Amino acid sequence: MARELAIRIVGGLVYAPISFLMFYWGGIPLLLEAAVAAIIGVSELFRMMSRAGYRPFYAVGIATGVLLVCDAHAQWHAATWVLAGSVMFALARMIATEWQAHERTGEARRQLLNDWLITLFGASYVGGLISFGILIRALPNGWALSLFAILGTAASDIFAYLIGRMWGRHKLVPAISPKKTIEGAIGGLVFSTLTGWLVGQWFALPLAPAAILGLLIGGVSIAGDLGESVLKRCAGVKDAGAWIPGQGGLLDVIDGFLFALPVVYVFGVFVF
Repeated sequence: MARELAIRIVGGLVYAPISFLMFYWGGIPLLLEAAVAAIIGVSELFRMMSRAGYRPFYAVGIATGVLLVCDAHAQWHAATWVLAGSVMFALARMIATEWQAHERTGEARRQLLNDWLITLFGASYVGGLISFGILIRALPNGWALSLFAILGTAASDIFAYLIGRMWGRHKLVPAISPKKTIEGAIGGLVFSTLTGWLVGQWFALPLAPAAILGLLIGGVSIAGDLGESVLKRCAGVKDAGAWIPGQGGLLDVIDGFLFALPVVYVFGVFVF
């Protein structure tokens, strides 16, 4: 366990400082990081789905994912409208070409529809959820809320892993993720709640809502991890990629973080 934990720590040191700085600065640096993450994440998801027999349209999916990120930053400025029009034009052309290339049987039409659904799902799942990070940073308490998301998901992931490895006895959802345990999940929830409380205290925010937000972040982080595990099982792969030592691809690292971002944004708008 010590060796695996050391590899995870080294892997975390690769990306954690960059993420903290980008969220701290906000603006263009955060936009660029989010756009790169969308490109890598959508590509990883499409490669997995290709292993499962689907044929997602990489160019359209990646462009749409980046478009969603740009929209969050520019809030529908003229440049985003131009990009949206370009993507939709390319989409219409590719649909027409693909339709003509397929035999017009029921099975071929279903396959084509599934491929396009996977394409749009990948763009929305990765690019759409990442865009909430930009929206969070633009809020009045944007930096504090960003720390809720970053530190809350990190606490949930790290302590769920540690407590699960040391004391885990009861499987959480063995059909989806055989290594996750109920004990580990409870540990992750406890420490994400504590992290939320500490962040709230540091920034002089109401402590009860801060702790509740920490608890919710822990819960959705676990859900996001399980959701990606379902996708990997469908594709028959262990990891989404191999970008980060000891942890796999980018999606393997940010799966819980992606689910936490919309929750933090809602809290930032309606609670804090």
